[in-house]
Amino acid sequence: MAKSSIVLDDVQPRNLVPLTKSPEKIAALIQTNLGGETLSQGDLDRAVNPSGTNTKWEIPDIDETSESASELSGVIVHSCDKRAYYEGKYSGGGERPDCYSDDGVNGVGELADKCGNKCIDCPMDVFGSAKDTDAKACKEVKRVYLLREGEMLPMIVNLTPQNLRALRTYGVRLTNKRGKELPEVISKFSQATATSKSGFPYAKVTISLVEELPEADAKKMLDYAEVMKPLLSQDTVADEKRSDHYPEADADGVVIDSEPERIQPTDGIDEVEF
Repeated sequence: MAKSSIVLDDVQPRNLVPLTKSPEKIAALIQTNLGGETLSQGDLDRAVNPSGTNTKWEIPDIDETSESASELSGVIVHSCDKRAYYEGKYSGGGERPDCYSDDGVNGVGELADKCGNKCIDCPMDVFGSAKDTDAKACKEVKRVYLLREGEMLPMIVNLTPQNLRALRTYGVRLTNKRGKELPEVISKFSQATATSKSGFPYAKVTISLVEELPEADAKKMLDYAEVMKPLLSQDTVADEKRSDHYPEADADGVVIDSEPERIQPTDGIDEVEF
């Protein structure tokens, strides 16, 4: 695959708010607009994942409407692993998890207690534990916080089980080929319809490099990411609705299977371009 050419001298200025406003000014503005209340990760907008053959995210707008986007671009300021297990069948997505993990390693809940609170020892973290599929009963996601141009706060993008490798592969190649951290570059998320091994259509995510930020701008974005990490690290799936963590059914109520890396071991690798 051809290597993309990036000429830093030709990079156009980006409308990234942290480049013109310090983290302290952003924090002060948030406090004013929230009447002194503390911002929580639950206040952040989410890009609603598509299901089936749909390949567009739904993004909330300021007037409670939403827009559809086939691509998302911006600066990745943080990411983390999440897990959630639901005992009952999918019934609309309003359920809270019976067991969960906010770091992908340590579990919380009655089931987790029986396993020493270690996800790796949990029987629901085994392929084939999900009912009627070869997938895991415990749903894994990679949660990404993406700061888009013109916005002060990052948006949550959940990479569902089929796409867990996408960010890892992109991050490894960004390190190896560019020697950059994620907040130092503009990244793009795009999707295309793919089919799992068991025949279910899903939206396959591709992450690619748009451009490297100039050194001074990269430093400001790294500072912004460092300020935001404490808040974003408090993010928990404990009180989230099932549909927020992972939308398992399409509009017709057909459950979409979620076999992770096992579906296609190279999923998310070949399309990561540099």
